Amino acid sequence: MRMNATFPYILPNVWLPTNPVIDVMDAGFRDNTGIESGLKFLYYFREWLTKNCSKVVMIQVRDKLPGGWDSPYESTNIFDLFTKPALLTQNNLFRFQEYAQLREIEWFHTLFGPSFNRVVFNYRPINKDAAASLSFHLTQREKKDLKASLKNRENSNAFLRVKALVGK
Repeated sequence: MRMNATFPYILPNVWLPTNPVIDVMDAGFRDNTGIESGLKFLYYFREWLTKNCSKVVMIQVRDKLPGGWDSPYESTNIFDLFTKPALLTQNNLFRFQEYAQLREIEWFHTLFGPSFNRVVFNYRPINKDAAASLSFHLTQREKKDLKASLKNRENSNAFLRVKALVGK
């Protein structure tokens, strides 16, 4: 988690204790949602999981809705003439990551069969123009918004699904 929170210019890089030392800069750039890391873990332990577990449940917590191809990045700000190329690259990179990850998830459904389950929780702000910021300090309004999102229909159903899958 710490490696995925290494925001360039904001937090220091992570150095892995290897020889030579590996300097990690924002692991989120490669796998922003952690899906690839989670799937690699499941694949590595697939034989043990198949032998010892009746179900595999992958829980994903997202801060934005999947897809978004139909919501292009648009702005009328003059400053965006300079920043738009970088922001477009970032937005499209995350979309391409998601596309590849969905293929990998489908492959895991084939590998594990019906014992593989993925449950997704999505943060949906009450007001999309006032979503909680990506920061270390959330305001009271942002905390309230996040709590309210947990209670929306989609996330309530996700909680019920997790409860059913783990048999509680």
